[in-house]
Amino acid sequence: MSANCMLGWTTLGAPAAPWQTIDPPIKDIASDIERLHAESGLTSWSKKTWQSFLDSSNCSIALCLSDDKSRVLAVCLCKYVADEAELLQIFVDRSVQNQGIGRLLLEASIDLLRIKDTLHLYLEVSEENTSAIGLYSSIGFQITGIRRGYYKTAAGKSVDAMLMRFEL
Repeated sequence: MSANCMLGWTTLGAPAAPWQTIDPPIKDIASDIERLHAESGLTSWSKKTWQSFLDSSNCSIALCLSDDKSRVLAVCLCKYVADEAELLQIFVDRSVQNQGIGRLLLEASIDLLRIKDTLHLYLEVSEENTSAIGLYSSIGFQITGIRRGYYKTAAGKSVDAMLMRFEL
Protein backbone atom coordinates (compact mmCIF):
# COMPACT_ATOMS: atom_id res chain seq x y z
CA MET A 1 0.00 0.00 0.00
CA SER A 2 1.45 3.31 -0.98
CA ALA A 3 -0.38 6.21 0.60
CA ASN A 4 -0.83 9.49 -1.25
CA CYS A 5 -1.64 11.34 1.96
CA MET A 6 1.09 12.61 4.25
CA LEU A 7 1.46 9.60 6.53
CA GLY A 8 3.63 9.44 9.62
CA TRP A 9 3.82 6.69 12.20
CA THR A 10 5.61 5.52 15.29
CA THR A 11 5.23 2.61 17.67
CA LEU A 12 3.93 2.60 21.22
CA GLY A 13 7.37 1.76 22.62
CA ALA A 14 9.23 4.38 20.61
CA PRO A 15 7.15 7.58 20.56
CA ALA A 16 10.21 9.81 20.92
CA ALA A 17 12.03 8.11 18.03
CA PRO A 18 11.94 9.79 14.62
CA TRP A 19 8.59 9.36 12.90
CA GLN A 20 8.55 6.91 10.03
CA THR A 21 7.25 8.17 6.70
CA ILE A 22 7.52 4.92 4.77
CA ASP A 23 4.37 2.85 4.51
CA PRO A 24 3.64 1.00 7.77
CA PRO A 25 4.09 -2.79 7.62
CA ILE A 26 0.36 -3.50 7.99
CA LYS A 27 -1.07 -5.23 4.93
CA ASP A 28 -4.53 -3.65 4.99
CA ILE A 29 -4.18 -0.45 6.94
CA ALA A 30 -7.64 0.88 5.97
CA SER A 31 -9.27 -2.22 7.48
CA ASP A 32 -7.21 -1.92 10.66
CA ILE A 33 -8.12 1.76 11.05
CA GLU A 34 -11.78 0.88 10.40
CA ARG A 35 -11.58 -1.80 13.14
CA LEU A 36 -10.12 0.60 15.69
CA HIS A 37 -12.57 3.34 14.77
CA ALA A 38 -15.52 0.98 15.28
CA GLU A 39 -14.11 -0.12 18.66
CA SER A 40 -13.71 3.50 19.76
CA GLY A 41 -17.45 3.97 20.09
CA LEU A 42 -17.54 6.71 17.47
CA THR A 43 -19.86 6.58 14.49
CA SER A 44 -17.81 4.18 12.44
CA TRP A 45 -16.54 5.02 8.98
CA SER A 46 -16.18 2.27 6.36
CA LYS A 47 -12.96 0.79 5.04
CA LYS A 48 -13.74 2.51 1.74
CA THR A 49 -13.91 5.90 3.49
CA TRP A 50 -10.58 5.33 5.26
CA GLN A 51 -8.99 4.17 2.01
CA SER A 52 -10.19 7.37 0.32
CA PHE A 53 -8.33 9.40 2.96
CA LEU A 54 -5.19 7.29 2.52
CA ASP A 55 -5.43 7.88 -1.24
CA SER A 56 -6.04 11.62 -0.88
CA SER A 57 -3.28 14.11 -1.57
CA ASN A 58 -4.74 16.69 0.83
CA CYS A 59 -4.79 14.68 4.08
CA SER A 60 -2.35 13.97 6.85
CA ILE A 61 -2.62 10.85 8.98
CA ALA A 62 -0.51 10.22 12.07
CA LEU A 63 -0.57 6.68 13.46
CA CYS A 64 0.68 4.88 16.54
CA LEU A 65 1.26 1.16 16.00
CA SER A 66 1.73 -1.69 18.44
CA ASP A 67 5.36 -2.49 19.22
CA ASP A 68 5.25 -5.50 16.89
CA LYS A 69 3.78 -3.23 14.18
CA SER A 70 0.83 -5.53 13.63
CA ARG A 71 -2.00 -3.22 14.80
CA VAL A 72 -3.00 0.42 14.66
CA LEU A 73 -3.46 1.74 18.21
CA ALA A 74 -4.23 5.40 17.50
CA VAL A 75 -5.11 7.66 14.58
CA CYS A 76 -5.14 11.40 13.95
CA LEU A 77 -6.64 12.50 10.62
CA CYS A 78 -6.51 16.03 9.24
CA LYS A 79 -7.65 17.35 5.89
CA TYR A 80 -6.14 20.53 4.45
CA VAL A 81 -6.81 22.96 1.62
CA ALA A 82 -4.81 26.08 0.85
CA ASP A 83 -3.56 27.35 4.23
CA GLU A 84 -6.30 25.82 6.42
CA ALA A 85 -6.83 22.37 7.87
CA GLU A 86 -9.48 20.56 9.85
CA LEU A 87 -8.95 17.86 12.43
CA LEU A 88 -11.50 15.25 11.34
CA GLN A 89 -10.76 12.37 13.71
CA ILE A 90 -8.52 11.48 16.61
CA PHE A 91 -8.97 8.28 18.58
CA VAL A 92 -6.89 5.93 20.71
CA ASP A 93 -7.38 2.24 21.53
CA ARG A 94 -8.97 1.96 24.98
CA SER A 95 -6.15 -0.30 26.17
CA VAL A 96 -3.58 2.51 25.79
CA GLN A 97 -5.61 5.62 26.60
CA ASN A 98 -4.36 8.19 29.12
CA GLN A 99 -0.71 7.64 28.15
CA GLY A 100 -0.26 10.83 26.11
CA ILE A 101 -0.68 9.12 22.73
CA GLY A 102 -3.46 11.47 21.59
CA ARG A 103 -1.27 14.47 22.37
CA LEU A 104 1.68 12.85 20.58
CA LEU A 105 -0.38 12.25 17.43
CA LEU A 106 -1.92 15.71 17.46
CA GLU A 107 1.49 17.35 17.83
CA ALA A 108 2.87 15.16 15.01
CA SER A 109 -0.10 16.13 12.83
CA ILE A 110 0.57 19.80 13.49
CA ASP A 111 4.19 19.23 12.41
CA LEU A 112 3.00 17.51 9.22
CA LEU A 113 0.64 20.42 8.48
CA ARG A 114 3.43 22.96 8.94
CA ILE A 115 5.25 21.27 6.05
CA LYS A 116 2.26 22.24 3.88
CA ASP A 117 2.38 25.87 5.08
CA THR A 118 -0.91 25.51 6.92
CA LEU A 119 -1.74 28.54 9.05
CA HIS A 120 -4.89 27.43 10.92
CA LEU A 121 -6.18 24.11 12.21
CA TYR A 122 -9.88 23.89 13.06
CA LEU A 123 -11.94 21.30 14.89
CA GLU A 124 -15.30 20.76 16.50
CA VAL A 125 -15.82 18.74 19.65
CA SER A 126 -18.77 17.85 21.83
CA GLU A 127 -19.05 20.06 24.88
CA GLU A 128 -19.35 16.82 26.88
CA ASN A 129 -15.91 15.61 25.77
CA THR A 130 -14.09 17.49 28.49
CA SER A 131 -10.89 15.42 28.23
CA ALA A 132 -10.55 16.28 24.52
CA ILE A 133 -11.32 19.95 25.17
CA GLY A 134 -8.64 19.92 27.89
CA LEU A 135 -6.10 18.37 25.49
CA TYR A 136 -6.89 20.84 22.72
CA SER A 137 -6.75 23.82 25.08
CA SER A 138 -3.41 22.68 26.55
CA ILE A 139 -1.89 22.57 23.06
CA GLY A 140 -3.13 26.07 22.30
CA PHE A 141 -6.51 25.70 20.60
CA GLN A 142 -8.92 28.56 21.29
CA ILE A 143 -12.72 28.32 21.37
CA THR A 144 -14.08 30.38 18.48
CA GLY A 145 -17.77 29.50 18.57
CA ILE A 146 -20.53 27.10 19.50
CA ARG A 147 -22.95 25.11 17.34
CA ARG A 148 -26.04 24.75 19.50
CA GLY A 149 -27.56 21.26 19.55
CA TYR A 150 -25.16 20.01 16.88
CA TYR A 151 -24.72 16.51 18.30
CA LYS A 152 -27.44 14.07 19.34
CA THR A 153 -26.68 11.46 21.98
CA ALA A 154 -27.99 7.87 21.80
CA ALA A 155 -30.67 8.96 24.27
CA GLY A 156 -31.75 11.77 21.92
CA LYS A 157 -30.27 14.61 23.99
CA SER A 158 -28.93 17.63 22.07
CA VAL A 159 -25.33 18.55 22.81
CA ASP A 160 -23.47 21.66 21.67
CA ALA A 161 -20.34 21.49 19.54
CA MET A 162 -17.41 23.64 20.56
CA LEU A 163 -15.57 25.16 17.57
CA MET A 164 -11.85 25.56 18.14
CA ARG A 165 -8.91 26.96 16.19
CA PHE A 166 -5.14 26.58 16.47
CA GLU A 167 -2.69 29.03 14.90
CA LEU A 168 0.23 27.16 13.37
